[in-house]
Amino acid sequence: MPSGTLGDSDDMKRGGVLLVCRMKFTHDLTRVLERNAIPSWRDSEEVKLLPIPAHLFVSDAHICNQIESIATEFGDVHFHVYVHDVESAPSRFADPSGQDRWEIRFSGKASLPVMEQKLHVSLQDLKLDWLSDVENRLRVYVRREVNRERIANWLGQFNQLKHRWVGERLLQALDMWPGHRLKDALRITRDGLLGFHHICGNPELGKNYDFLRPLVKNELDALRNDNPQSSLPEIAEIHEAIAVGTDNNILYVEDGLLTGTEMESVLRALLGKCKPGRKPKTEPLSDPTLLSRKRIQFRFAVTSNFGCFMLNRFLDAVGLTNCEVSFEYDNQIHVLTDTGMEALENGTFWVGTDPVDGSSSPTRHISRPDLYISTPAFQNMTIWRDHAQQRAAIDFCRSIGGQLFKHYHDRKVEMKEWAPWDQRRISECSLGMRGFGLALAYAHSVPKSSIPLFWQSGSVTYRNKNVKRKIEWQPLFPNVT
Repeated sequence: MPSGTLGDSDDMKRGGVLLVCRMKFTHDLTRVLERNAIPSWRDSEEVKLLPIPAHLFVSDAHICNQIESIATEFGDVHFHVYVHDVESAPSRFADPSGQDRWEIRFSGKASLPVMEQKLHVSLQDLKLDWLSDVENRLRVYVRREVNRERIANWLGQFNQLKHRWVGERLLQALDMWPGHRLKDALRITRDGLLGFHHICGNPELGKNYDFLRPLVKNELDALRNDNPQSSLPEIAEIHEAIAVGTDNNILYVEDGLLTGTEMESVLRALLGKCKPGRKPKTEPLSDPTLLSRKRIQFRFAVTSNFGCFMLNRFLDAVGLTNCEVSFEYDNQIHVLTDTGMEALENGTFWVGTDPVDGSSSPTRHISRPDLYISTPAFQNMTIWRDHAQQRAAIDFCRSIGGQLFKHYHDRKVEMKEWAPWDQRRISECSLGMRGFGLALAYAHSVPKSSIPLFWQSGSVTYRNKNVKRKIEWQPLFPNVT
């Protein structure tokens, strides 16, 4: 059933919720809606908050007139009405027209927690609650269906460990990127492609390339059909575009630049300078100087301030001044605090081997992760409510995420893709690669900088109030690793 719909017939009204309150309760009830309703409730026709000045709130007739005004303005919505902090009987606020434009679900002086519980039921019944919104957003994940049952099973694991509230709030914090959002951010448009001879990806990156290539091809085909005479770039693999032909302007597109490691590895492979023990991300160029003789723009849908710094630093270090990093500032995640960015710039960020010298660095650590990393998934205080709950959620995710990342690390070592890391660096990644603590997912994958509870499976143990529990953790997003 579509969100907010009452019944199956086309002539049935959409269901909605109208919350009426005294002006002084506006802030409190706004927070109630932010915790329970769809994230877009402020712009929705189906969820309304109606504050009324105190001197008018004493009049049942005025309240009824205000409800009627909303019902008339949004005539195709049937509202469940909640009138907070009144003495009058619900029948005093019934729809006088007899057209069933609204129904009083509650009218009285219940406490805010009781009101919140009652309101949540209506929002859930009408699929106007945040969890229904999450379910709709996660349907775009292409590697396996993430439906309400899977979401419930994932939350059930938090419940077993007595931290269901953490799972629910992580879902609220989750930023999901469907294909059309990636396409828009990559600017696959006539203007965005102007002047480029080739648009490239790297098939060695697997599922990322497999998803983005048809996305780009479909857009190019549509642009060509719209104007067959227009000049548009050809799709090519990055190695092919650089090694073959005299065309000089290349656009390389990728979903994200978060740690910078993957993009650096691609460039090292092209230059024939892979780090020891690492599998090359593509074939080396027969003439590495070709890489410096092309104009190459690396364009990303999502970036971090850390990733952009590290890639630009690498380009400067190897003399690739012909390359530029392009991204939308609105889509950049500030994983580093201002202090962290300053430390990265002045050379005090790392303990251990410098990442630019080409050596393997399984023991390179961030010197002050508590000071330098912002953990973006935990920064929205509307979701986390207060600093005590924020801290408790981070501690829980570190405990479980550290164990899950160790499973991921051990598998990479077993497959001979990584040299073993020391325990400090493994622990550093308990909230995702480099401890970034992201709640980010694409339609085709989940970056490893996201919290491991989203993407990694394995046995975990957690002690809560002297009770130790062990479970087999299953990720929300299957088939990521």
